[in-house]
Amino acid sequence: MKSMRVGVFKLCCYVFILSLLSCNDKSNMYSKIDEIKRIGDSDPVSALGLLQHLDRELDKTDEHIENLRKMLRIRLRDKAYIKATTDKEVKDVVEYFENKGNWEEKQEANYYAGSVYRDLDDVPRALTYFLRSIECAEKGSVTDSLLLRNTYSQLYGLYFNVQDYPNALVMARKEAFVAEKLRIIDASTMLHESAALLRLDSMLTAKEVILRAFEYAKSKDSQTDIYSLASLLYQLSSFNYMKEARTCYERIRAKGLNLDLPTSTYLSIGKYFSTLEQTDSAIYYYNKVIQDSHELNHLYDASRNLSLIYDSQNDPEKANRFAQMFIQISDTLNLEKRQTEAASSHNKYKYQKNKEEEQKMKEKKDLYHRVLLIVIFSFCIVVLLFTYLWIFKKNAHLKEILSKTHELERIKTKNNKLQNEIEEQEHHLARVKERLGNNELEMKQMKEELATSDNALQLAKIQLEERLMQSRSILKLLHQTQFENSTDDIILKLRKAANGLYQMTDLDWKKFHRAVNDLYPDFADRMVVHLGKKINDKQLLFCELMRVGITNPQIQVLMDMPKATVWRWAKRYEWILAQEHEMSLAKDA
Repeated sequence: MKSMRVGVFKLCCYVFILSLLSCNDKSNMYSKIDEIKRIGDSDPVSALGLLQHLDRELDKTDEHIENLRKMLRIRLRDKAYIKATTDKEVKDVVEYFENKGNWEEKQEANYYAGSVYRDLDDVPRALTYFLRSIECAEKGSVTDSLLLRNTYSQLYGLYFNVQDYPNALVMARKEAFVAEKLRIIDASTMLHESAALLRLDSMLTAKEVILRAFEYAKSKDSQTDIYSLASLLYQLSSFNYMKEARTCYERIRAKGLNLDLPTSTYLSIGKYFSTLEQTDSAIYYYNKVIQDSHELNHLYDASRNLSLIYDSQNDPEKANRFAQMFIQISDTLNLEKRQTEAASSHNKYKYQKNKEEEQKMKEKKDLYHRVLLIVIFSFCIVVLLFTYLWIFKKNAHLKEILSKTHELERIKTKNNKLQNEIEEQEHHLARVKERLGNNELEMKQMKEELATSDNALQLAKIQLEERLMQSRSILKLLHQTQFENSTDDIILKLRKAANGLYQMTDLDWKKFHRAVNDLYPDFADRMVVHLGKKINDKQLLFCELMRVGITNPQIQVLMDMPKATVWRWAKRYEWILAQEHEMSLAKDA
């Protein structure tokens, strides 16, 4: 009653912990599943209750979470020692994770599939799944080492129960190796190895392992479970280590013989009393195994031992009865068939694995061959390429040498030709230098003559300019005189206007134009011919004033123009006076 209340209290605590994670998102579901798994490692019954409570929250549409939940339930039932009655659920779980899971999930799914078939007493399939779990652990980058150790332990049990002791020993040693690495080695793990060695008649090694297991159990008294003590008691009794066996028996008694102990414990106690030749006590415990146990293996050992005891006591009736029971159980167990099936499964698995390894080796060998062929082919190509390049380079070098030889011969020939031409040119140059020497003298004389002529020319030019200036002045005075003689009245007005004493009117200017036209009838035509339509009335007036000999300062006053403009226009129309001078010279001639 008290233990029930404690269990209910634990369950309530676990439900409270899970209720703290109340969101329904995916990551939270994974967290809840992991939390239940952690709780299940120490209290699988409470964890099953939590999982049932969690089923209401799980999203059944998420295939991955649904299969994790199924695998967790199988795991918790296995840890709670609840035997499987069907393989339907575990088949679906294995199929899903084999197709969509990672290696760690495949390892776990195959392990619990092996556990289910172990419960269903299907040794061949249990072996197949446990071996597949080990294969997944070896292939994965992350391995559940504790699960791997348990897998070796399960394989040991299966091989041992079908009396395949060599494989049982292999698995027991692998279990001990992994447990040693994990630092969780215990008496139970050591006893697996010693039990297999005992059946294989390796007595010395078995004794060493059994005594090491006894010392370990003795040092870890409070941590050694009843199953380990029972197994140790059986094996110590088999080797007649009665002092050590008594210690184990006393510890089992201390845990309470009146309680419902595992039937394997009664079988070990029976073996202990049988070795002590306390046959009544041995018969009592063997009968207790037959009455309480449902394990065929335990019934098999108990009935065989009882048959031998009663036969030694000359009680043929009871000996025959238990012998018949032993035979019947043997037929039920059909050990020979189970051995064959187990060996067949093991060999089939090993054959498949060897075949896979052979295939991998073949593929690797083929790969090496292909790589070797590619390397050889590449090497040949490289050699041919280098040979071709070497020949090509050599030919190119030869061609280059021949080309350079021809070029040198051509240059040599050309050089000789040029040498001859240079010599001819040198002779010609010498002759030219001689002529140039003569020409230089002539040129020097010509330069002196030109200098004399140039001086005379400059003098004549100066004299000509002076005469020209005199002629222009005379002409200008002549024009002015002519104009004054022909137009006494208008010239008088011009002079007064030039001195600022009179203001020319339009009529006066018209008279002036008419007087110029009368005196010089072709002047306007020559202006038009020379300048075209580029002259205006003001410019025409300026030219007429210049023509009749009016000076620049007088023109400046008459036309009211700036001095600079008068000077510029005078330079511009200077050709008028020059032309008139030439015409006058022509008339005189």
